[in-house]
Amino acid sequence: MKKPVILLALGIITLASCKKLEEIAQNATTIDKNVEYNEEIEIPNVPHLGTFPPGGLQIPFPKFGAPTYIQDFVAQNNTTADLILSVNVNKIGIKLIQPDTSKFDYVDSLWIYISTKTKPEILAAYKYGIGKGLKDIPADVVNQDIKEYFKEDSIYYTVKGHYNNWPDSNTKLQLYGTFKVKASPVKTSN
Repeated sequence: MKKPVILLALGIITLASCKKLEEIAQNATTIDKNVEYNEEIEIPNVPHLGTFPPGGLQIPFPKFGAPTYIQDFVAQNNTTADLILSVNVNKIGIKLIQPDTSKFDYVDSLWIYISTKTKPEILAAYKYGIGKGLKDIPADVVNQDIKEYFKEDSIYYTVKGHYNNWPDSNTKLQLYGTFKVKASPVKTSN
């Protein structure tokens, strides 16, 4: 009678040990990398149509696309798109490139949205209470997994601002940041 109980206990311990070893192997081989990006945005010359209303206006920049470099990431890291565990926006911000003397004095809040050809627009980052005299605005990141967006060839960005004045003519911006990508080259069994 004791022999079957001992064998059953050993069997359970063996299965638990295999599962634990598999988990240790998974964690030991997890790829954890930052994928950096820098994209330029040109604000079209909009004719100044008079003064802004006292409360300002919320206006989006035109949507623009950028490659995710998913194929490069999977090739360089010996993984596949199915083995990507998570992707989070780690850092995102906007920097004024031109005109040289320009500052972000005309905007007091920003929202940065992402979308793809098949995925809806979601908020990725925002910044409220933007002070005067700034040329670089690091945004506050929304904590969410965007791996399904990263798995596509391109991500589209929409930057919306709450303006209290017109931007300078020929304004060029740089959208910069990093995606924190976790992936595994080891398939796990369920």
